[in-house]
Amino acid sequence: MKNELKAIQGNNTTEIFKYISDMLKNGRFQHAMLFETADDYLADLICKYAAKAALCTSDEKRPCGECISCRKVESGIHPDVFTAEGTGARTLHVEEIRNIRQDAYIAPNEGERKVYIIKNAGDMSQQSQNALLKVLEEPPEYVVFILTCKSRSELLDTVLSRVQIFNVNSDGGNTSGNESEADAEIFNGIINSMIDR
Repeated sequence: MKNELKAIQGNNTTEIFKYISDMLKNGRFQHAMLFETADDYLADLICKYAAKAALCTSDEKRPCGECISCRKVESGIHPDVFTAEGTGARTLHVEEIRNIRQDAYIAPNEGERKVYIIKNAGDMSQQSQNALLKVLEEPPEYVVFILTCKSRSELLDTVLSRVQIFNVNSDGGNTSGNESEADAEIFNGIINSMIDR
């Protein structure tokens, strides 16, 4: 079943985050998300924010930005966050994806979850995508996959069928480097729903 974000007038990040939040409240969230955007800054922002929220230990607002988990994610040293990044055509090799797949079945080190961020997922070869597909089909319950790509056409249909797809068009969005409170609150609701699932 292919899950896609419906077209939203203006397609800015606040509207997209609100739409996602509404989907989560209705219990229609999957274990893997694909953010399709040409804006690398926005993709990085979403990935880091989602990872912090998934691992935040605060009993109140998630992510709090102050707990040890949030600080570790922000610093890039949290042992339960793994990042793989393609740097050009077919640079995410099958061995790297197989290592992710194997590691996904090992319990988290510190947090309740493990977060795998695959940036520029379109840089995976067909063989790499098929290796990832195996864990996307039957992931451990504590695993969250966050993928980014410039265009979903770079990914196999079988991979696309296993992820929740979000077309994040930065036109009209907030990519200035100052995340608005409204965007943060809406995305916070998205991640909290994910954590409570």
